[in-house]
Amino acid sequence: MPRVKEYGYVHINWEIPHPLRWAFRKVGTQYQVRGAGKVHDLIIEPRWGWDLIHRMILGTVSVHVGRGGFEGVEESLKERFRQLVLSYVRERIGYREYLNYEGRGKLLPHRYDPLHPTELPASGEEIGVARESLWLWYLLRRLGYDVPRYEKPPPGAIRMKFLEEPREEVWKLAYLLELGMFGSGESSGFLLNTSYLFEEYVGKLFGGKRVKLSVDLKPDFLLPSGVPLDAKYKEKPTRCDIYQAFTYAVYAKTRKAILVFPKTERKTLRMGDVTVEILSLL
Repeated sequence: MPRVKEYGYVHINWEIPHPLRWAFRKVGTQYQVRGAGKVHDLIIEPRWGWDLIHRMILGTVSVHVGRGGFEGVEESLKERFRQLVLSYVRERIGYREYLNYEGRGKLLPHRYDPLHPTELPASGEEIGVARESLWLWYLLRRLGYDVPRYEKPPPGAIRMKFLEEPREEVWKLAYLLELGMFGSGESSGFLLNTSYLFEEYVGKLFGGKRVKLSVDLKPDFLLPSGVPLDAKYKEKPTRCDIYQAFTYAVYAKTRKAILVFPKTERKTLRMGDVTVEILSLL
């Protein structure tokens, strides 16, 4: 079975599964692979080892996985998501069924079991599952679970719910699953988008928030102190990375910016009155 490190190059003679195309960039007659895990007969090893992957998963979502590799990671993530969906759906009050698809509807003043829609005796109107729950069931169905009903979410809907309810882990995990960040099932393989996972992990580790400084300037995170931070899942900073961090600091009206790498030489650079700090997690 062929093995390759992240960002290595391989020849592929099979069709790349659509949800995993983010992990394969064609360069000439070869493909550069980004991500870690297994797809078809190809094993992709993480560049900095599974210990870092293990830390990143545990630091991003509440899933406990083994340290030895991707074996068991997929099932752990899927089962955690299933539990979160069941809990989330049971806590939501349903909509009047005929208004559900308009995204509105008077909510019942009491809670009920949304797995078993009820009927209002006074009006004869059925109270059904909230639309957001149908979207979550759609993802569960895509992962191979049986669901009573589902609705395919419109483009961007899952991401919007994640931004609206950032404290609800179910939407964060749904967002990662929808984008293929955590693979797409046994039929096509399972890959971790390690670059995105590293970004999420660093943001949580440093307590940063996602913001926009301007239309074109968007650092990965802004720290509570106002310092912009970028997570770079690569070996060492480039001149472009440093200039980018400097620009973020200027627009954020601060004298400091931070770049975080998995493993690199720690250093502090000065550009005028702005300091760019380069940090390493390993």
